[in-house]
Amino acid sequence: MNRLHEKGLITDPLGRAKSVFLGTTKPKSHWQLIDDQGGEVAMIRPRGFIVACLIGFFMLVGVAFTAETPQDAAQAAAESWLKLVDGGNYSASWDQAAKVFKGAVKQTDWGEMAQGVRTPLGKLVSRRLKSREYTEKAPTTRVIGGKVYTWGAGKYVIIQYDAVFANKASAVETVIPMADPDGVWRVSGYSIR
Repeated sequence: MNRLHEKGLITDPLGRAKSVFLGTTKPKSHWQLIDDQGGEVAMIRPRGFIVACLIGFFMLVGVAFTAETPQDAAQAAAESWLKLVDGGNYSASWDQAAKVFKGAVKQTDWGEMAQGVRTPLGKLVSRRLKSREYTEKAPTTRVIGGKVYTWGAGKYVIIQYDAVFANKASAVETVIPMADPDGVWRVSGYSIR
């Protein structure tokens, strides 16, 4: 212990001398001594420490409550999937599709259908979100490649994009992601008109 401590004096962080009451009397200062059992003495200001802890707690709670909405998760899945389709990587887009999509369309059939629809449109020029709607009712029946497909009950987000392609100035793409049984959002349907 240094001489200041022996005399019952300590200094605050600004170097000002403070008196310390050793015994049962409470110090008049808001600064308190903490002994770490090794002879080192540190000063803390309890209110400041408590405020800092509360701020940290509320920041963590705030992060926890900014969870993604189903629409956000579905849109992220749709846009990731669309990048594969835009790049002509139909095999990978099938791999990343929902279980019901894979059950309805074989991978080779999907590649042929997608290529037959997308190639004449040319390269994607732009795409802008038009709408997105969460529903737990099965989307309407769709005809894809001459086959009729229906969806069962589940969690869906019907997303529409206004798109411009090199050979088609105005198109509406409909992408229908769904929450697969594992809870991950994947594309279950796609159409262009």
